[in-house]
Amino acid sequence: MEILKRCMKNKKFVFSIFVLVPLIFIVLFGPMLAPNDPLAMNTANALAHSSSRYPFGTDEFGRCILSRLLVGIRPSMTVSLLGTAGAFISGLILGIIAGYVGGKVGDVIMRLVDVVLCFPPILLAMMVVCMWGAGVRNLTVVVAILYTPHFTRIAYSSTIKVRNMEYVENEISVGANTLRVLSDSIFPNILSPLVIQISLTISNAILLESGLSFLGLGVQPPDPSWGQMIGDARNYLSVNLMYTVWPSFFLSLTILATNLMGDALRDVLDPKLKESF
Repeated sequence: MEILKRCMKNKKFVFSIFVLVPLIFIVLFGPMLAPNDPLAMNTANALAHSSSRYPFGTDEFGRCILSRLLVGIRPSMTVSLLGTAGAFISGLILGIIAGYVGGKVGDVIMRLVDVVLCFPPILLAMMVVCMWGAGVRNLTVVVAILYTPHFTRIAYSSTIKVRNMEYVENEISVGANTLRVLSDSIFPNILSPLVIQISLTISNAILLESGLSFLGLGVQPPDPSWGQMIGDARNYLSVNLMYTVWPSFFLSLTILATNLMGDALRDVLDPKLKESF
């Protein structure tokens, strides 16, 4: 309850909640909220402006932009959330093992992590998608692979720092088993930097999925995706500017809210900053 009270006093947290909670609701119930069929074409109303039937206008095939926005958020959030969860779990395990065990085991893990980090994320993602094919499942695996090294490095450096603390040495000296030391003494004290990395990874994953969809390597038509919609709309800027503005605006707002949420949680969870609240 104390953590929740401090969170509600943080303006960044409150702003993020107002943005992210409705977005999560839309992810779960978007298809039911859509005023029109997001796949139904009506070429007679192609690139129409805002109206009572189509509040955000229509695309080049006469499909409702609002309906496609409500449905198109789901693949982006699915890929980012599941991919980040996979990267967090695998990176946490690898980082703690490398930092706590050390030696040759730690060196091998960190060198493998460095190899993955050598590749630009978008390039590596494009290579994997070209080999495995597009789709939400494959994109989720790509995100998990790409961002595991980031969590691994943070968990590794934090574990090394905490490993040398007196309270950890005391746990070991009294005969506590390794699992207890890791779960009770190390994990809670390396969580704060991982929290901010979670928010950064989610926002980066949304951008990655949107970028791949923009290039035609992500979610495949006719299923909608925000990145795909931006890619399609760029050819019609002079005809219907709002076709580009709406998906771009909601994509930017989602990423902003996610980053601010991570900043707020970092501030609240960091014991050094408790006096600020």
